[in-house]
Amino acid sequence: FNTFLNSSEKLEGRPFASTSSSSGLRNFMDEASFAGLGYNGPCYTWTNNRIGQGNINERLDRAIANPQWTLLHPDAKILHLPIHNSDHSPHPPKLSKTNPNKQN
Repeated sequence: FNTFLNSSEKLEGRPFASTSSSSGLRNFMDEASFAGLGYNGPCYTWTNNRIGQGNINERLDRAIANPQWTLLHPDAKILHLPIHNSDHSPHPPKLSKTNPNKQN
């Protein structure tokens, strides 16, 4: 999802205002019982690549999952890597190594 949900996910630029995109994502997550997976690394996943006061950073990218998936992967996180040669950071998932619910 390419939107931010609250003011803590935006640095500089215009002040945060709830948009139809952020409200739509929030409503979808609530209605479908989805939750964010969380992350390790830098908070912001996008920059406009400007220097100085014109620089804007936002956490636009996120991963979400339903309760069943999070039970299968309780330690899953997204790793936000530093932004290089792009305006978005790469963010590969880190899944749990074992499935605690797996029946042998």
